[in-house]
Amino acid sequence: MFLRFRPAQIEDQDTIWEILQGAIQRRKEDGSEQWQDGYP
Repeated sequence: MFLRFRPAQIEDQDTIWEILQGAIQRRKEDGSEQWQDGYP
């Protein structure tokens, strides 16, 4: 697998938000209280 890192662009905003929301949901499913109060 090849990974390319670059600074985020404004057009990446929706994808970044989806990844963040997925991470929050995963933490909730795993029983973590982290990020459950709206942060980040």
